[in-house]
Parts: sequence; structure tokens; C-alpha cells
Amino acid sequence: MSDRTNRQEQSRAEQLRLKRQQTSRTVVVPTKKEVPEPKRHPVVNPFGRSEAQPSIQQPIKRAAVISSRSTAYSTPLRESVSTPARRKAYHVAANGVETRLPSLPRVHFSWQWISGFMVVVLLTAVVLGLTLDVFKVSQVQVVGPQRVQAADILAVVQKNTQSIFTIDRQKVLDEIGLAFPELTDTTLKVDMSGSIIVTAAERTPVMAWDAGETLYWFDADGVVMTPRGDVGPLMMVRSDSSVPLTKPVTGIHSAVDFANLVLARKLDPLTPADMINNLDPVVMKAAIDINSQLPSGASIVYDPISGIGWQDPRGWKVFFGLDLSNIAFKQVEYQAIVNALAAKGINPTVISVAHIDFPYYRTK
Repeated sequence: MSDRTNRQEQSRAEQLRLKRQQTSRTVVVPTKKEVPEPKRHPVVNPFGRSEAQPSIQQPIKRAAVISSRSTAYSTPLRESVSTPARRKAYHVAANGVETRLPSLPRVHFSWQWISGFMVVVLLTAVVLGLTLDVFKVSQVQVVGPQRVQAADILAVVQKNTQSIFTIDRQKVLDEIGLAFPELTDTTLKVDMSGSIIVTAAERTPVMAWDAGETLYWFDADGVVMTPRGDVGPLMMVRSDSSVPLTKPVTGIHSAVDFANLVLARKLDPLTPADMINNLDPVVMKAAIDINSQLPSGASIVYDPISGIGWQDPRGWKVFFGLDLSNIAFKQVEYQAIVNALAAKGINPTVISVAHIDFPYYRTK
């Protein structure tokens, strides 16, 4: 019983082994399918005779079909992809010899070619416009101002832009206004040759203020300016203190002050209107009024407490305050004090009649 069982198991194992050793593909030879013969239809002759004519039928061409079978352990076949045949050209010579010419690829027109060409042209134009020297800002013509030099304006323009195609007109005008507060009504024109035409009106200074180591100019409206060029003699005011401006300039005393200033400029950038500063109009009016009363050889002086006055040629300063509505009476009082001090042999350094009821003098 056991021998019979062993023989059966061995036979099954041999069958399985033989089955695996068989070829994974089986090629099926195509066979021609039998096509039934077409029926013949009688042809009617219009002259009375009729007979069955054999119908002519073109043979049907059938492609051979190759099928493949695979088992679970076989590798799948790759499907072949048909490609169109390449175009061939032949040249026939005079002696009848045919020569095969090289085949050329077929070129199909596409609108994408035009769009790609336009993109390349535009990119090339942009690069050339930004890099070529012919399109860079190279010259500035100043029309109107006499004291402001074209080279100074050119430096400001080139600091903010290099090419005439990337110039920001409003930004450049603001920078010119910040750098040159003496210019007003500024306009800017750009020439394709790389030249910029700046047209502006120039403020006329009427007063010079010497505040120790710094000299300022002021026009009739009190706008502070940087001294430039030669404008002839101006009304001069001297002071040992800072200039009384309508927008006091706060100094930077620590890193915190500097950081706060930088942050404020980022949040609210300065404009030319913010940078234009004016002399205190009360001080401006007092200086103009005292200039008409100035003795020969005297110069105007200013003190933040005693107001406006002059430097007497005899060696002392006299102050009349900022309210000069009663300047005539103050001059009489000042002369009386001078006579009294001269009689006593006192040589003062400062005499103040800013307050009529409380005049005083100092000797040191």
C-alpha cells in the first residue's frame, strides 16, 4: 500500500516538473480561414441573351496574427510600435542612373515658433536696454538755476538710476528736492540719447546766518538753503546758538535714537516738503526791521533770550527783543544807558532793552 502511494506521489512530482520545463510561449501558426465562394448572379443582356458571368472578387489580404501565451512564470512581451517610413528622394541623371538623395525631415509650421521668437527678441531688447552705455544716464542739462551745477544733479540722478528705461521720475524729483532745497517747480525730461533735462526755478537768498561753524542762507520766505556760488552782499546775522527754525532739528545722542529715526524713515519716508525748513517768521521780521535801524559799522546779532540786536562798533552788544513796534523808544532808552555808563567810566559787554521797564547791562 505504501509503495503504491509513493509511486503516485513521484509521478505527480515528475508531471509538475515536466510542466514547468515546457516552453512558456506557444506560437500559434496562422491558418488561412476558409472563405465561402461568393454566389454568382446572372447578368441580364439588354440584347436578349443572358448567361451567368463569373464575378471577379479581389483577394482579401489578411495579416498574419501571432498570438502568444504565457504562464505565470513567463516574461511579458513588448508591444512593437510602428513608425512611418521615411521619405526617400531619387535623382535621375541624363544617362538614366537613379541616385538616392539624403532625406530631409518634414517641417510643420506652428504658431508657437512665432511666440518663442518674440520672447527671445523682447528679452534681448530688455538686456541691451539695461546694459548698453548708449542708454545709460550720461548727461544732465540744467535749465533755470545758476548756482546749482549740472554735475551735482547728475550725481543725484545716477545714484538712483543707471538706465533711462528704469528711471523713476517722481523718485528722482524727490531726491533732487531733498538735495537742493533752493530749487522749486522742478521738472524732468528724458532724452533717448541718455541726456536728462532738469528745469527748475531757483530761490534768491536775502539773508545769511552765521551760527558759529555753520553758515545758512535764507530767501524772502525764510527757506533755509545751503550756500552755493556768489550772490553778492547779504544781510548777515550772527549768533552763538542754533538758528531758530520752525522745524527744530533733533540730534542723535544714542543708538536708540538712531534706530528710531531709521524706523520712522522706513514707515514714513521724507519728501521735499518735509525737508524744507524755514526761519522763525517772527525772528525773520525782527531781523529785517533792525537792519533798517542798523548804525554804520554794526552787524546784526541774535540771542534766544534777549532777541535781536546789533554788535556796536564800540565793543558791546545791544538787544531790543523781538517786538520792535516801539523801536524808537527803545533806542532812546539805550542811548541814555550808554551815556550814563560812559559818565561813570563803565565799559559794558551787553546792554538789553528788550523789556522797557527792566533794562540791564553786563560787564562780563
